[in-house]
Amino acid sequence: MIGVRTLGTEVWDEAKASGAEKEILQMVGDTLLRMDPATRELRPGLVESWQVSSDGRTWTFSLRADIRFHDGWGPLTAEDVKFTWARVISKESVALGAGILREAVNGNMENFEIVNARQFRIRTPSIQIDLPLNLSNGVLQAFTIQSRRYFGAVGEERAVTHPVGTGPFRLASHVRGQQVTLEAVASHWRQTPGFKTVVVRIIREEAAMLAELQSSTLDLAPLSVSLKREAQRAGLHSSSVPSTANAYVVFGGMYPGHQNYDRNAPWIQAENPAKGRLVREALTLAIARRAIVERILSGEGQPAGAPFSFIPGPFRFNDPNWKVPPYDPARAKRLLAEGGYPSGFTMDMPIYPLAGRPEVEDIAHAVADMYEMIGIRVNRIPMEYRPTFRARLAARATKGMVFVNANTFYDEPAAFFRVAGAPEATLAFIHDARVSATVKSLSGELDTEKRMALARELGNYIVRERLAAPIASMSGMWIMGKKVGKVQFITSMATLNSVEYITPAR
Repeated sequence: MIGVRTLGTEVWDEAKASGAEKEILQMVGDTLLRMDPATRELRPGLVESWQVSSDGRTWTFSLRADIRFHDGWGPLTAEDVKFTWARVISKESVALGAGILREAVNGNMENFEIVNARQFRIRTPSIQIDLPLNLSNGVLQAFTIQSRRYFGAVGEERAVTHPVGTGPFRLASHVRGQQVTLEAVASHWRQTPGFKTVVVRIIREEAAMLAELQSSTLDLAPLSVSLKREAQRAGLHSSSVPSTANAYVVFGGMYPGHQNYDRNAPWIQAENPAKGRLVREALTLAIARRAIVERILSGEGQPAGAPFSFIPGPFRFNDPNWKVPPYDPARAKRLLAEGGYPSGFTMDMPIYPLAGRPEVEDIAHAVADMYEMIGIRVNRIPMEYRPTFRARLAARATKGMVFVNANTFYDEPAAFFRVAGAPEATLAFIHDARVSATVKSLSGELDTEKRMALARELGNYIVRERLAAPIASMSGMWIMGKKVGKVQFITSMATLNSVEYITPAR
């Protein structure tokens, strides 16, 4: 029995999945490539081999020969891959990876060539060095392959409520708003699960999760790291997943050129952008990062000097010059006055839970408290991320809002901005011409060292202009009951993954 805070929309459709739904989809299905849980190196998945042409623009993928869909729905073919890809990039799609996959084929499925039943070829309009990564289970936007034949036979409505995949589990039953029951696939081609039955149950409150873990009615759950000591006192074991996310403050409405550009927001001030930057600097200096790490994250993280995908740590894309901003509320007040707001202003702050990152809500409340200390009037608006707030991001409808978000680790910084920082992305926190231009250069650079240098250049610009306010990196924390022996989650991923590798206690 696994506890989770949310299962998103509870519609198991790759064209509509962008959050917690993917946790179930990746148990029922498989991605084209897989990531080694310990090293984050790419490994074969449904694809057994892949290669790129010398000009970096033609990718050829070969599928395994022994893969079949559950319940007799036939062998996996390149037609199924093309079918799923086309649905994910359709106009109706709200999939997190829609923008990346659309860009890969230049918005035209004619650039997806079926060579034969087991081989397909992608012709990209430019070099996209991170394409294999984006087809793996190591990123949130990755997608599993769904059966073209099954959708055609039973219709979309049934296909997305009773999914059929190639993964290590079958979906046995689903009680909406309560739980999903999955059954292990015997002799699965990749990994036969250690537990024959897995129930994923929605439990909104962490206190209830901890109580059920103590009573052995629950076996595994993600809990705030602040509960680690309490869980240990109860005799429960924990598994920490480092660098799972970077938390930061997003300034809403920063969409120049878009109809929802909030040009008069205090943190933008399009007629006087220097003053807008002063306000963003004030909102950055008002945050007590070390206090958040110690009190909310129980030391399981570190203060950050850069936002978005630039997670603190020994990663090649980081720059040691990105210093953690000091906590200086007095200076923050002076900067507010210099920016034209000596008496502060009013902002809306949506506060929402994120799958695998329960601390984000607490961090948001802490940041709201800190802003109120410098004279900002904060309207706290509790809501669900999906579908409510995510729909706002997709529509760029964040006028008057400042909010705390956290994103997972990205091996290639460009991947994050193509998902959430570009005008063509399904959803975006910012639109910025220089960011977009640098991301295009990043995506087209084959030389790793040059690519990392470009990433640092991008980070320097974001830090210098305070396009978002960094807070802290976060570690994921899973608490295990007595029935669970070993877990093997992917390094730097906070969401539920690799369930098939969980072993029973001896």
